[in-house]
Amino acid sequence: MKRSIKDESRIECFNINDLETMLKNDFESLYPQIDYDKLNMIGVTIEVAKMNLEKKEYVEENHPYKISVIEKADGSYYRTIYYDNGVKKQKTSKSKLELITWLYDFYRSTIPLSEDMTLRDLYEKWIRERREDVESKHISILTYEDDMRSWENNWANTQIADMTITSIKTGDIMRICKAITKDGVITRKAFHRILNPIKLAFDYAIDFDIIGNNPAKNIAISRLRFKHEADNSDKVYSREDRDKLLSYLDSLPNQDVYSLAVQLAACLGKRIGEIRALRWEDYDMDNRTLLIARQIARTIGKDGKKTYAEKQLKKNGQTHTIPVVNYAAEIIEKLRAINGDKKYILNSAGELPIETSHFNSHLKKYCKACGIEYRSSHKFRFYGVSEAYSQGIDEGKIVSYANHSSVDMTRHYDRSRRLTFSHDEAEAVFGFTHTAKTG
Repeated sequence: MKRSIKDESRIECFNINDLETMLKNDFESLYPQIDYDKLNMIGVTIEVAKMNLEKKEYVEENHPYKISVIEKADGSYYRTIYYDNGVKKQKTSKSKLELITWLYDFYRSTIPLSEDMTLRDLYEKWIRERREDVESKHISILTYEDDMRSWENNWANTQIADMTITSIKTGDIMRICKAITKDGVITRKAFHRILNPIKLAFDYAIDFDIIGNNPAKNIAISRLRFKHEADNSDKVYSREDRDKLLSYLDSLPNQDVYSLAVQLAACLGKRIGEIRALRWEDYDMDNRTLLIARQIARTIGKDGKKTYAEKQLKKNGQTHTIPVVNYAAEIIEKLRAINGDKKYILNSAGELPIETSHFNSHLKKYCKACGIEYRSSHKFRFYGVSEAYSQGIDEGKIVSYANHSSVDMTRHYDRSRRLTFSHDEAEAVFGFTHTAKTG
């Protein structure tokens, strides 16, 4: 049975997980009795609680229809109706907070574009269309999430968020930018990610002739202080590190899907999304080959929720087949004993393959255990290309195996190309023999 916190005196006896559950599912019990000091004491930020309550109040003022709770054998869910361009529709959700948040975003997005709208209203209209760009595969969900985090962490609680867009000057934005970059705490690259959604939101207003210029594009970047960006381009797995990792994992008495997945990735050098998408029918055991035909990537479904979807490979316009080395074939057979009756070679306990974040967290643990520096799964891909060049393999074959769209991209993955000329090579290019007589 769901616990309530209508008795305010009981709040201190709940742990953080209990309170977060109640924050998500019981608005009525939180407002207005909640003591914000107590919320802060047990780890829930005042800003999050206030934001959720503001959303509730906004929906109560703008949504004239009842939110009903429907009890089912497999649990309860919340339902309401709304009108979208005169068409009656129904919206359901598993939690009240999720439904209220959706309604809040929907009604805020229907505010007409005008000179009197605030930056907050403009952003919410723009980010809604941004989500549609994810659904249409125009941008990735990672870009969308970066834009969301940038707004919430850097702009949503500033003074300009509630200023009208026509009143915001470059100087207003510059003052915030100076605060963000104070003492050089972030890199230039990170700053551009922070500024990007504001620039694009103002461009959105320009597209509809609401404003004539973009104040965020006139920021004097040279006057800001940035953290030095370390050159991590050489930080890839060496042959020694990779073999040390494989030796450690091979010695484990109890292998699971994650230890086997890391070993497989280290022996394939393919993108993690492609490896996760491998099905049993892609493996030709007789010829020892794998068909790389698709990848799994995060996206946003039609219901607005994050999900995973398979996408056919489009690079070079074709799928490709790669050879499987002996050790990788052994790993695949061990995976068959675990997942042989499932769809994916790297199936999780459910219907989908393992998640990239879980893969990398296990990889980090394994690296620490065997005494090598952790690098993400993508660095296995760098290793593969670099090692192939070191082995003298034909460049055309390397490009084909990596399935890159150009040889320049493949060369970017080759760390050995960062080495400078040898003395003999430099002499051949820049050398000069004296022609004038001396003495």
